[in-house]
Amino acid sequence: MPHNSSRRPKPVRGATKIDSLQSLTKSSFYVSKRKDDTGRAYSFHMSLLKGLRKHKDAGFEAMLKELMTIHETETIAGVDYNKLTPAQKGRTIRSMMFFKEKYKPNGMFDKLKARLVAGGHQQDRSVYSESDTSSPTVATEAVMMVAAIAARDRRHVVTIDIGGAFLRGKFKDGSDPVVMRLEKELADTLCAIDKSYEAYVRPDGSMYVKLTRPLYGLIEAAKLWFEEISSTLKRQGFVQNQYDQCTWNRDFNGHQHTVVLHVDDLKSTCVDDKANQQLIEALRSKYKDINVQEGLVHPYLGMTFDYSVEGKVKVTQDGYVSELIASEDIKSAVKTPASEDLFVIDPDSAELNKEAKEHFHSLTAKLLYLSKRTRPDILVAVSFLTSRVQVATEQDGAKLTRVLRYLFGTQSLGIVLEADEQLLKLYCYIDASFGVHADAKSHTGTLVTLGKGPIMAKSVKQKINTKSSTEAELVGLSDSVSLVIWCRNFLESQGYKMPPASVFQDNLSTIAMVKNGKPTSDRTRHVNIRFFFVRDRETNDEIRIEYKPTKQMVADIFTKALQGDLFVQLRNELMNITA
Repeated sequence: MPHNSSRRPKPVRGATKIDSLQSLTKSSFYVSKRKDDTGRAYSFHMSLLKGLRKHKDAGFEAMLKELMTIHETETIAGVDYNKLTPAQKGRTIRSMMFFKEKYKPNGMFDKLKARLVAGGHQQDRSVYSESDTSSPTVATEAVMMVAAIAARDRRHVVTIDIGGAFLRGKFKDGSDPVVMRLEKELADTLCAIDKSYEAYVRPDGSMYVKLTRPLYGLIEAAKLWFEEISSTLKRQGFVQNQYDQCTWNRDFNGHQHTVVLHVDDLKSTCVDDKANQQLIEALRSKYKDINVQEGLVHPYLGMTFDYSVEGKVKVTQDGYVSELIASEDIKSAVKTPASEDLFVIDPDSAELNKEAKEHFHSLTAKLLYLSKRTRPDILVAVSFLTSRVQVATEQDGAKLTRVLRYLFGTQSLGIVLEADEQLLKLYCYIDASFGVHADAKSHTGTLVTLGKGPIMAKSVKQKINTKSSTEAELVGLSDSVSLVIWCRNFLESQGYKMPPASVFQDNLSTIAMVKNGKPTSDRTRHVNIRFFFVRDRETNDEIRIEYKPTKQMVADIFTKALQGDLFVQLRNELMNITA
């Protein structure tokens, strides 16, 4: 947990010093509903109060630092509310302050960050085109492939966090100004930073400001920042990957220098560390406030990437799992994440009440986030739970609790990525369980790897009914081949000459159908379409369909709730671990 420092913030220039946290009184939060100057009622956001209660002086210092940055970058300018036009008053948006605890790779507390966020949900979206607001983020699969290749090539890795990133963007010329309302507690702090803000304080203590730079939360902020950082990378000689706009490459003294970008977090890898250092200096020169992590262990996108073992990278989310388990007060463990009756639905099980259903939905979303990154061993159970969030019953609640109990006993597990040393190649395991759901639909499981460890994993109920296990396997094959094709295209855009991806199947009839060049019997149109799609990909040398015995079909773990030694065996092979 963060250390609650007893140090007082240093007085700031031109300020009437805020004497203590008591100036942010609880009484100002007692009324759950307030009205702004236009008469609109709204619920006051409680994150500021909760954050200050929890973090005390450290929370105040974090808030002060954030508002100092807002002030020094001239992101806001006070406005006289009485001089605003009726249209501007009607378009006024609110603001919120969030606190975020950041941890080091070893799990120790690093720092507390506060962030002022604009209520972009109140903006009029009709005046923005999709191109104005749509900003890409790096695909998880791209992050994993770049990490595996970095380990394979023994690249030097650095992670870079650009402070106040969104504030570096610029509004387009001629765009309508955005007016934002600050609550009394934030207005008081700004007045302590610079007395000139006092001229804009309203009788109720609030303040109206005009945004001169994009602020977190605005619907166009992410896109404007992406355009800004993209121009910076281009000036350094980087070129975008055609299949992922947030993956950038350049040649540095004959070595590939790769950067993956997620908003303001960059991960840079190159065999020649001079490439990383040059990028760091370029970013520091341009943006001043950057944090750099070097060495073998890196926190990135909520995961920890550990390159300590040569040729491998271990990816974990220990802190996330521990916090999830602690929040639910789980005290006992089970050996598998789901019982054999996972897909069985009891019609007599009582439906959860509204509050319990919302909690079920929230926990399931958190588990899905985890399963898609570092814990694919829970993916089949979570896939089923996601289909139940709107109609969750007590039976579903028990199934969710079992997943948590499994995580309780396996908190330190993660995945280990290891790309083949001699030939960079994709391997894809695709399996399907026929008619296992209550509506007789089948279930597909997919694993994509560069050798060992999951680059991509998927467990999904098929959308159509099939008449046989062969048809079910063909549907699964068709739906999943597109995923491995995307990965192959991404790697080719990275500059690698990729051989056909090996796609493993354990159904000989399905393989024969593809190899023979025609269906073995009359099929419905939707199955024919799937057949020709897979056949074309093999004819074009993008994939090779190969037989893999059922006992070696790792993707089987994604199609049903396996138990005992078989589950452990496939889990360890899937995650490339020896637990």
